[in-house]
Amino acid sequence: MKFSKYEGLGNHFIVVESNADREWLIEHAEAVCDPHFGIGADGILLVSRQTPSMEVINEDGSISEMCGNGLRCVAAYLLNSSDDSSITISTGAGMLSCHRHSNGNIEVNMGMPRLSNTPALLNEPLKSIANSQHTFTQVDMPNPHCISFVDHSAKKLAAQLGPTIEQAVEFPNRSNVEFATLLDDGTIELHVWERGVGLTMACGTGACATVYAACVLGRISFGEDVRVALPGGDLTVNIATPTGPAIKTGPARLIFEGEFHKNSFK
Repeated sequence: MKFSKYEGLGNHFIVVESNADREWLIEHAEAVCDPHFGIGADGILLVSRQTPSMEVINEDGSISEMCGNGLRCVAAYLLNSSDDSSITISTGAGMLSCHRHSNGNIEVNMGMPRLSNTPALLNEPLKSIANSQHTFTQVDMPNPHCISFVDHSAKKLAAQLGPTIEQAVEFPNRSNVEFATLLDDGTIELHVWERGVGLTMACGTGACATVYAACVLGRISFGEDVRVALPGGDLTVNIATPTGPAIKTGPARLIFEGEFHKNSFK
């Protein structure tokens, strides 16, 4: 099975054409993504050139509605074999436009963030977690995110509380979990426990959801270019209005190409 390995801010993916064996990849995702006995990745991206489109298979074999860093990688993958600098890709979040800048960074229209359709958390504690010291805001991007703004120890909190919050009863389909710190210069320092993956180097939808939550809560203003500092590097996010799309810009690069043998994964 031929593949390309891409990364965006340390979030790394196995990119495979959609004519590959989808059901086999879902069943063997954990083994293929294993960094010691497989290729190593946070997930698998199934790509169609004809549409063009993408589907996200998480490391644990579950299907995600969307992956922001993955979308940048897919855009880079498709544009690398094209003279065009822009492309529109069909995703679980709808048709999203992508543009490659002259420096190689990919700008993506991520669609509209919104507060969850379920009884949304808006700076409130999770009732299912006894004696919680933290409040959360729930944002769909369109995959679910549960965001808490804290003054310090965001990485430690994401690692310690992420697994419990991901599977809290408030989230029947599980949730991504973000702990964010707003710095004096307006930068958001962000650590993400990603649903189906774990503590991750970067999360594009998480960055957009966190900026939206910060705007809704009045911590920053709509229309600002916000630097989101993740363990793998920085993204820039701009949400012009409360009903406007999130525009996200960041890097994506090809690491290597190759093929693997399905009979290696029993």
